[in-house]
Amino acid sequence: MSNLSAPYLHDEAAAYDFVESVLWPEGPVCPHCGCVENIKVIPANPEKRVRHGLKRCGDCRKQFTVKVGTVFEASKVKLHLWVRAIVLMTASKKGISAHQMHRTLDVTYKTAWFMCHRIREAMRSGDLAPFGADGGTVEVDETYIGTERKRTSKKQRGGHHKMKVLSLVDRASGRAKSVVVDRVTKGEILPILRENIAEEATIYIDEGKWYALTEILGVCGEREGERAMDGILGTAEIGQGRSIHIATLSRQSVIENHAEHLGFDGYFLFETTDDPNVTGLSILAKALSVDAAFRMLDVWRAGHASA
Repeated sequence: MSNLSAPYLHDEAAAYDFVESVLWPEGPVCPHCGCVENIKVIPANPEKRVRHGLKRCGDCRKQFTVKVGTVFEASKVKLHLWVRAIVLMTASKKGISAHQMHRTLDVTYKTAWFMCHRIREAMRSGDLAPFGADGGTVEVDETYIGTERKRTSKKQRGGHHKMKVLSLVDRASGRAKSVVVDRVTKGEILPILRENIAEEATIYIDEGKWYALTEILGVCGEREGERAMDGILGTAEIGQGRSIHIATLSRQSVIENHAEHLGFDGYFLFETTDDPNVTGLSILAKALSVDAAFRMLDVWRAGHASA
């Protein structure tokens, strides 16, 4: 028998029995005072409005059902429709839209939208811990979607007329957060990173110029920030707030830092500084192998040490 043929998805009384068995496995509990013993079941009166699952607490003398204190409370939608909506949302691999829910449940779109939002709120983990807690890895990237409403319908090149979305993904927990930003600039992005990412986190970002390495280091304390998706392979401190790093760089980053004469494949040595007035990278050299890159890094380190 299909899961969608279960009685609690079609019969209201069966739906109440099912939800009670899930929320009250040891028996009913009064949501008002917490009483678990002196609770009476009020039988339904067919001559009046039938209220399935209605109970009365003998201690506080208040009536309640299993819907009190849940996302179903104060809703006129039948409980079996709520349960059916939860099954559809959890069984759909790619989620389900409110329009699809309204067509499947035969309710209005407004009701389906309300139900979807309540169910998603109930599914939220409630974990307020920052991304990358305990030294975890956080991936940060931006994308451009659709067209901003305030823009005209005239076709434009680039992404300035599109909606800008910044996304954070915690690799360890799989938790993700997306934020719509007005502009993709350091002034817009860095406060979001500082608010949501733990100081001990490892950040993976792309080569966008709005991700200034020295300012990302400010987000993550004195740790080594990650500048390329392959990560920074080695670092040498050369004094006066300056550092030399080894990493693979994207084609865009090489061009933006005027080093296209070196080619685009290989391992680059580039210098960064803590000076907030200096942006971008200072690409020093390129090696075709990791071993050669580290030998070059040792030469640079020794040269600055002797100086």
